[in-house]
Amino acid sequence: MVQTSCAAYLRVYQPLAGFPARERARWLRYLESGAAVPGHVLIEREERDALVRAIGGRVTSGGEHALLERRDHTMYLCPLTAELRVLQALAGFRRIMPVEVIGAFVPHQEIERASRLLDRLRREQPGLLTYIQQVTWFIPLAWFALFDGSERTVTPATDAHPATLVYATKMTKARARITRALKPLAELADEPDIAGAVEELRDWLHQFDRDSLVFLDYGGLARTIPFGDLVEDHTAREVWEAISAHEAGDPERSGHLYGKLIEHWSELRGRESRN
Repeated sequence: MVQTSCAAYLRVYQPLAGFPARERARWLRYLESGAAVPGHVLIEREERDALVRAIGGRVTSGGEHALLERRDHTMYLCPLTAELRVLQALAGFRRIMPVEVIGAFVPHQEIERASRLLDRLRREQPGLLTYIQQVTWFIPLAWFALFDGSERTVTPATDAHPATLVYATKMTKARARITRALKPLAELADEPDIAGAVEELRDWLHQFDRDSLVFLDYGGLARTIPFGDLVEDHTAREVWEAISAHEAGDPERSGHLYGKLIEHWSELRGRESRN
């Protein structure tokens, strides 16, 4: 959870009724107590805490919170599960970084400690879920495959809030789309790791109640993109144009469209090394 100021988020909001009984009772008490904090405040707090961790500082837990979304008469919650996500991020360094250089980013003893705590947490709370995935400086194209281009909302910056780009859809639609997209995305990317990543995303979605909502939020990444470019960013629509061309047996068009998307997001990700 470093460089969170340029992080984008994939979030699942589960209806209150979809939580196991004990969790549901706890979140109901949370809602009734008035302890809920506005979503933008929680996100700003997370970003600030992540920067503190990135420079080796300690963060005091402020209790477990959730982002809230009300649709009609249904309340949806996206628990932050901050401790779990921090431990997963630290333990994940073993998979994405060469052993020889890990110590330059995170002390080896800190990673070992995170792995032990994560194992204990999973043993003590086997049903504990991560409701949020996040990335920095880029967004995996598979995330966009969960959405239709029409499910996109762009909001300009105000004095109080930065510009935003958010996709939102129903869980049932997201599951159906990722199942359809799995084979085309793997073949278009022509990389073995892509198929595994898409399968992991599909399996992650199936852990939640089918009546949940799925959001893709550009988050802090939107603050690094000029607003005009943000308005013209139609990646979800373009991902499905590439998938549809692949399904129609037009490899030249699908390859061209997919290549343009890779080029666009590679250029954006390249800014990470320049900052």
